[in-house]
Parts: sequence; C-alpha cells; structure tokens
Amino acid sequence: MKKLLVLALGIVMMFAVVGCSKNERSSEVKSFTGEELAQIISDCGSEMTQYNEPKAFDDENGMGPMFLQTFEADPSIIEAGAISYSMMNVKAYAIMIVKPAEGKAEDVKTILENDKNINIQNFTNYLADQLEIAENAIIEDVNGYIVYVMTDDAETVFNAISEKLK
Repeated sequence: MKKLLVLALGIVMMFAVVGCSKNERSSEVKSFTGEELAQIISDCGSEMTQYNEPKAFDDENGMGPMFLQTFEADPSIIEAGAISYSMMNVKAYAIMIVKPAEGKAEDVKTILENDKNINIQNFTNYLADQLEIAENAIIEDVNGYIVYVMTDDAETVFNAISEKLK
C-alpha cells in the first residue's frame, strides 16, 4: 500500500513539474516594425505626442534621419525605431524606441546619452522644471530594444512602453 501511495505521489509530482515548465517564456525577442514602434509611442507617450507625432526612423520626413544626422551617426546602427521629439528649446521632451543592429546597442545608447546630456546642458540655467525632466530621463534596454524617455512622468511612460515590448 505504501509503495502504491509513493508511486502515485511521484506521478502527481512529475505532472506538476512538467506542467510548470510549459509556462516558461520564450527567449525569442519580439520583432516590431518602425510603424508599430511609433504606434507604441503614440499609445503610451505623454500628451506631447499630440504635438510631436511619433514617426518611424525609416520615415524620410520624420525626425529619425535628422536625429541621426545631428549626432553624425550611421543609420545602419538601427534595425528599426521610432521617435517623438520636440525641436522647441522650451521643453525637455523625447521618446524613442530603437532596435539596434547586431552589436550596435552600445553605440545607440551613447547617442541617446549624448542627447540627454545636451538637454541637461541646455536647461542648466534656463527653465529649472525642464532641467529636472532632462536629468530624470530614462535610457534602458527592454527585451532587445533601447527605450529613451524624457518627459513628465517618465517612469509611467517607460513602464507602459516596456509592457508593450514584452
């Protein structure tokens, strides 16, 4: 009887382990087009997306190519991306999602850090509230995408974007 109980308990435990292992997440990185990333920015971004329409980096009329030119960056470092960016020097505002090309994540992060530092420098003696926004900008890797958020309530916007990228 004890052997039968131990065997039954062993079988139950085996199914429990097998059942739990099937819920593991895939290690595959979800792939988004530039247009899909622009839509994520539009859905998750602050009210500033109304005034700075998110555009895919491959949109020749958008901010992406101009942003890369500003930093003399080779467009080939980006596989896909989208940007919403204020060109007005009265608002510290940028939201970008970038899928770096293979091996180019650090190059992309460097460009975004440079932009953040320029904004900090621009607002150091001008508009203290915008300086705080620039200083609190977030640049992090989320599931293979570099997310850059510089806006009011950056953490909330960043978390919403992160959820969409998972």
